[in-house]
Amino acid sequence: MADIIPFRGTYYNPANIKDLSKVVAPPYDVISPEEQDMLYGSDPYNIVRILLGKDYPGDNDKENKYTRACRFLEDWQKKNILKKNEKESIYVYSQHVESILEESMKPQPLIDIMDYQGINNRLWHISDKDTVKAIVRLMKDKKLFIADGHHRYEVGLNFSKLKKDPRYGYILTYFTNLYADGIVILPVHRLISGVSNGMAAELLKDTEKTFTVRKIASKSDIKGFLSSAGPSERRFVLYMRHRIMGLSLEGKDLLDVDVLHDLIIEPLRKKAEARHEKISIDFTKDMDYAINEVDGKSSSFSAILNPVSISQIRDRAFSGKRMSQKSTYFYPKILTGLVINVF
Repeated sequence: MADIIPFRGTYYNPANIKDLSKVVAPPYDVISPEEQDMLYGSDPYNIVRILLGKDYPGDNDKENKYTRACRFLEDWQKKNILKKNEKESIYVYSQHVESILEESMKPQPLIDIMDYQGINNRLWHISDKDTVKAIVRLMKDKKLFIADGHHRYEVGLNFSKLKKDPRYGYILTYFTNLYADGIVILPVHRLISGVSNGMAAELLKDTEKTFTVRKIASKSDIKGFLSSAGPSERRFVLYMRHRIMGLSLEGKDLLDVDVLHDLIIEPLRKKAEARHEKISIDFTKDMDYAINEVDGKSSSFSAILNPVSISQIRDRAFSGKRMSQKSTYFYPKILTGLVINVF
């Protein structure tokens, strides 16, 4: 059940911000240090200063990226860089949506920009009371999947418990059709560092006891191996500096990423701890990056994965289970800074 309400959104004032594409940003958890620098340099009012501020030497409890974010938000509102909509509205982000929303997308959009990835982003606001009521009613019986942002949901939930005002019981949320044509789910590959040569040799022996192991001749064969997995087959690739191993396992009612963590990464972590060593894990959606980091000796090995399917996400949610950490990368990412819910 989705209990939604309209709100008076805060957004960049086009009278004071001439190029809105320079002030928006991707979600904070996909911004690399290089992209953070690029966003900081694109405009002094880029939302990254609130979304993902920089740490500076001398930061303390009273002066840090969070206190600066608060000051930026207050200052930009005072300067009319950010302005608040006069009417409570529901906002429509450019996508192929139900007919009631398509009617609302005919007028000139509130925002129409091309982002740095070459994706067109448009935003409309719906303030007509009858249309808002109809959308609220249509959402009442819908089942929701938190596909991205469960940490924000949990923070919002805890925050709402501290406040008596019912308006704090709502959080700004983007809804989309789970089966929309434009949604692409990319895999999130793993980069594992800190694995000694001895542990790597043990890992290879252990995999042969559990998995069907196939030696892959070259990097160009990785995608072919992954894409040919059967319906009930779990497949992933371990990319090492001197060998590429394709691993497969039949009959497991788990996701590929679950098998990887349960049978490869967690046992490896425990072995490292027993030796008073420590391995670290990083994540990337870019397969070439995962490979190059190993070739460049920045990582011990990488695990290359297939994407999770929509049906797997649906079935996992209906069974009452959570997805594993960093198991999906939804693309394209919606921009931050198009509209803000300022209490």
